Amino acid sequence: MEMDFEVMLCDFTDGVEVSSFLNLATQFLGRPPRPPPNTITATSSSPSSSATTSSTSSASSAATSAATSSPTSLPPFFNTPSFLASLQPSPKRGPLIATVLQSGSWHNHFPGDPRIQLSLPHLVSFYDTSLVPSLSALRAGKERWEHRLMGIGEEDVRRVMRMVEGAFGELGAKGEVGKGGKGRGSGVDWAGVIRVLGVRYAERLELVKHFVTTATTEETNTTENARRIQTQLRIMLTPYILFSASPPPSSSTPQHKNTTNTWAIPIYTHCASAHTRSLLSPSLQKRMTHAEKLMLRAVRGTEREICRVVVRMWAEGVGRGLDPVLKVGSGEGDVKGLMKWWKGEVDALMGWLDWSVWVKCVPACGFEEMCYLPTWPFFPRDGPPYNPNEPDEKDWVVPKPRCLRRVEPYEF
Repeated sequence: MEMDFEVMLCDFTDGVEVSSFLNLATQFLGRPPRPPPNTITATSSSPSSSATTSSTSSASSAATSAATSSPTSLPPFFNTPSFLASLQPSPKRGPLIATVLQSGSWHNHFPGDPRIQLSLPHLVSFYDTSLVPSLSALRAGKERWEHRLMGIGEEDVRRVMRMVEGAFGELGAKGEVGKGGKGRGSGVDWAGVIRVLGVRYAERLELVKHFVTTATTEETNTTENARRIQTQLRIMLTPYILFSASPPPSSSTPQHKNTTNTWAIPIYTHCASAHTRSLLSPSLQKRMTHAEKLMLRAVRGTEREICRVVVRMWAEGVGRGLDPVLKVGSGEGDVKGLMKWWKGEVDALMGWLDWSVWVKCVPACGFEEMCYLPTWPFFPRDGPPYNPNEPDEKDWVVPKPRCLRRVEPYEF
């Protein structure tokens, strides 16, 4: 378990051995004693719960009363002033809090914690519309940060449970593939396939966005900046630009408004299948599990959309005479309009991709700092976590990365 994820182990009797029991010294002073388990329920009104509550401190009792009256309140132990105060920095707690936050961020990005090996051929995804169609309408118009399982249909829940049970049946109790290779899947390195796509485009799209944002918000040489952007677009497409692909002489018109770039279709075709073409062979498809076919559709759809946008942006630049190799057109026209259109295209694409690698501190943090995405219970407000009935608290849905000092003086 770390600050932003946890793993649930269902059976401690199989494959787990006690390494040691240590009574360690602690700097986490001032924290109230943990109450018995039956007081962790905020809405409990049983006699045993009331009796236990009366034996705790007055602060804890007050918190319990508040929690019982509100379904969104925290369990009493976590809503006491002493617990919330224990999360605030002090000469003794500051280094501990900073260390917890820093160590919890070590596995935020690929490959995560290498000690945990995922069985991707047995992936169960709540984004699988054939598995959980009831969630599609609930997510419509919402960003990824707002996606929840609340409202899932009962039949969808049963379908998910059958798939999870089937995956465990194929893997066995120890997570090993069954005899005869049952459940082994195609053998494709899906983590590698997905990683290659991200590595190839994440930084390059971010650089293009930087250029178009700077060019449209600052007083700069518009044509010069447009040529720089065109060069970056060409770099992304270099492995797919065929010698035979060339625009007609009349392509110097503002094509994004009234024509199409049919001459660039062969480039798009190669770009959109570069990393998935080999995965479409009938023999390989036959061995794929349901989860693998789902991942293949996701990767293909992502690759096609990236290439559609990038090829079209590049082709528009070619038509304006901005390309360093294909000299077509006079280089005149509404370059500012093109830049604005470019910005809209790359913003929409990156918003649609919504890759976690772009969730970071900008500008980058200093050497004595770390970039941290706020996570409860650190940096808490007064009261429970985000309540969906309080629309003004957007930061609890979309937390903003911030720089924190790793060494003294701490600034929590």
